[in-house]
Amino acid sequence: MTWQLAASAWALSVGAVDWRRQRIPNALLVPGLLLAAAALAGWGASLNLRSAVVAVLIALGLSLPGYVLGKTGAGDVKCLAVMAGCVGAVGAIELFLLSSLMLGLACGVQYWRQRRAVQSSASVTQRLPMGPALVAGFLSVVWFGPWLLAGLA
Repeated sequence: MTWQLAASAWALSVGAVDWRRQRIPNALLVPGLLLAAAALAGWGASLNLRSAVVAVLIALGLSLPGYVLGKTGAGDVKCLAVMAGCVGAVGAIELFLLSSLMLGLACGVQYWRQRRAVQSSASVTQRLPMGPALVAGFLSVVWFGPWLLAGLA
């Protein structure tokens, strides 16, 4: 329970900073690395080194194409890798799926707002930060475990 609270506090701070500044500083990722180390040490989440390494590789494999195409920031890629290292391989896949779903919903709302703004000749052009969507997926996996892919865990 303590690990989950610490992970939640860290993740919420990442989401808040990304929402305000549109970037995730490296200094904010260091506590996430400490959480991953704590999970590996058995303090809270049960995680082994193999699962953590595979999770990071999965996260990088899923997020680097977006970075290469210029659609995702480097901070988002690093943040997803750190979060994946905290939750393991199956958790990383679920984290990515849930975060993508949340970001897709936010993009849909943003698109709707822009369409309405065009009709009223107002201007609504804003980049969406990915951090809050990552936080939503991460919190879901931290508190409920891999529940979408429960049979794989």
